[in-house]
Amino acid sequence: MTTDVQDVPASLQQAFALLEHTKSAKLAELKAKEAEVAQIQAELARIAEALKSLQGPVFVPSREYAGLGIVAATQRLLSEVGPMRTDEIAAELRSRGVTTKSRRYTPTVYATLRNSKMFQRRGDQWELTAEGRL
Repeated sequence: MTTDVQDVPASLQQAFALLEHTKSAKLAELKAKEAEVAQIQAELARIAEALKSLQGPVFVPSREYAGLGIVAATQRLLSEVGPMRTDEIAAELRSRGVTTKSRRYTPTVYATLRNSKMFQRRGDQWELTAEGRL
């Protein structure tokens, strides 16, 4: 059984028209929200790509000993932390900003300390001599 529109009371036709209008308005709102969500998702994808390049710890080298040579930097280092092995000294100097062009930095540090009167070896560690103490 079908009902002709003319048979439906005017108040129901108005109510139906209002519902249709509300439905259309809500669908338009939904489409706007979907577009907004799509923009946010695109921004999140860009951020995720940027974060991929930052994976792992970010190392910012210290510049504390920048401009110092091996002798001066080692003198400061050993006065701060005490006796250390050659490999430890070499690694710490580089991490604190001492620069080098040497391909074999640890042997260079060893030779430099050995030729200086400011340092002496005790076992496998270097320490400051009386002359080298700050």
